[in-house]
Amino acid sequence: MPPYKILMSNLGYARGISGQFSHHVRYMHRHFYCAPAVQKHSLGQLSALIAREDPDICCFVEIDKGSVTSAGYNQLLSLVNAKYRYFDIENKYGPTSRLRSFFVTKGKSNGFMAKQDFSYERIYFYRGTKRLIYKI
Repeated sequence: MPPYKILMSNLGYARGISGQFSHHVRYMHRHFYCAPAVQKHSLGQLSALIAREDPDICCFVEIDKGSVTSAGYNQLLSLVNAKYRYFDIENKYGPTSRLRSFFVTKGKSNGFMAKQDFSYERIYFYRGTKRLIYKI
């Protein structure tokens, strides 16, 4: 098996928040509703990083596939392109979790995109809130 270059990122739902406390306070409203333009800007920065680093596979936690708070914007589909055409995105909460279908958390996901068609499996932890992991 050849060595693969992997990019792993917690996107924080591409809200344009740096993680600093002051940023969370200043842009608190983006946790409840984030305009697609803000998400596109954040994802544009990620796309530039992906182009520069050229990983074989990109793995994402806290990516949105179209929740109420993201205005229905599917963040992974905005990243997928001809080079990274193999992908999957799935709700990160367990199959029996009420959070899976709750209007605020529906669409909150994990996902990946890859240059080649890797076999993968979705595995859920038995305990905890955020349960999805991928075996690729």
